[in-house]
Amino acid sequence: MGDTRGGAFDVPPSAVAEWLISPTPHGLPNSDVLVPWVNGRDVTARDRGMWIIDFPIRSSLEEVSRYEAPFRRLEACVRRQREASRTTIASWLNAARAAGADAAGPA
Repeated sequence: MGDTRGGAFDVPPSAVAEWLISPTPHGLPNSDVLVPWVNGRDVTARDRGMWIIDFPIRSSLEEVSRYEAPFRRLEACVRRQREASRTTIASWLNAARAAGADAAGPA
């Protein structure tokens, strides 16, 4: 099945457009953590233009909070839901995992 999203990591197109041209206060490009989300339909038919927030696995809270707008969106839309779930990956910050991967990942 590939990677699966575990929450509302998608970003409205208007926010993607704004975030991609706006650097963070720390000088980091938001393109570091905004990635297109595609499936077979996007390849074989019309691209839906979906984007998600995808922080690198094992990033610290301090590291990801430097991407202020994407981080605030995940805090507002994902954090409580993911922390309450016993079926999603250990970190609420990560959008996806490969199917069949260990929930906490390797140590």
